[in-house]
Amino acid sequence: MSDRTQTTRVGNHVSAVVDLLSGTIQGSGIGPLLFISYINKLAIILAAYNVTVKLFAEDVKLYAEISTNVDVADLSRALSCVAEWADMWQLQISVTRCCAIHLNPKYVYSPVKQLAFNGTHLPTHQSVRDLGIMVNESLTRSPHIAKITATAHQRVNFIFRTFVSRDVTMLLRAYATYVRPLLEYNTAVWSPSLKQDITSVEKVQRKFTKCLPGYRNCSYLERRRNLNLMTLELRRLHADLVMCYKIVFNIVKLEFSAFFTFNTFTTRGHPYKLYASRASANVRRYFFAQRVVKPWNSLPVNAVDFSSFCRFRGSLHRIDFSSFLVVE
Repeated sequence: MSDRTQTTRVGNHVSAVVDLLSGTIQGSGIGPLLFISYINKLAIILAAYNVTVKLFAEDVKLYAEISTNVDVADLSRALSCVAEWADMWQLQISVTRCCAIHLNPKYVYSPVKQLAFNGTHLPTHQSVRDLGIMVNESLTRSPHIAKITATAHQRVNFIFRTFVSRDVTMLLRAYATYVRPLLEYNTAVWSPSLKQDITSVEKVQRKFTKCLPGYRNCSYLERRRNLNLMTLELRRLHADLVMCYKIVFNIVKLEFSAFFTFNTFTTRGHPYKLYASRASANVRRYFFAQRVVKPWNSLPVNAVDFSSFCRFRGSLHRIDFSSFLVVE
């Protein structure tokens, strides 16, 4: 961390050597830890302004429930605090990349529309990209699904245009590497609930398998059986159950009480049954912690092994989840 220098080379010309007085080496193992130590103080300071703060690397999100002028004042002071802290610690904030989004815009408290950051009015967007997920005002999943499926179809076309070989095994590997991860990134957050969205995502795999040599005249079910592929819908359900297992058995750093409550009213089935709270809105009804409860509670005792994570994940392939699926 000390006695470091830098120089710039352009062609055969090299600049003078300059001492490095700040910063860390890019790609170093200790770099992320030092940055977290550097920025973590901001979260502690903002806790006094009645706002929720989420940090991911250099990205900062502030959000609060606004119903009175006091709430607006707290949020405005929190934004001012961020600007002052960044100026004091010489971290330049790109104000042009900052924005505000109003969830449930029909009931937006009017003073909220006048938020400003460091003297610059914050534009209000109908949707924002948050860590790779498109989030809109009504928290619906369709815009994000439309975007990723369009990109996935493009990648499928690229595969068949750029790969000279028509070896099915190699094309499947390309699909699993370049296309499917795009459709399965963070599905616990955006897993579709509408039939049209479920079908839209599945169309990507339908199209890919139909274009494989020798499979054009086969049904989608036959293609999947011959290629040993699950539907994307079933893979998302497995991913939900795996994430649920991680939370229940404290494998990930997520508070169990923030998502679930154990069901103590029945002794039938496996001993880890969860209680599904009542949801009055679709946004809550199809949220991960709500939608996963029913398939989780239906897991048969004689088919699921809860003793380890690997055994649990493997045992899911022996269970029929057809009653929870739309795609055949």
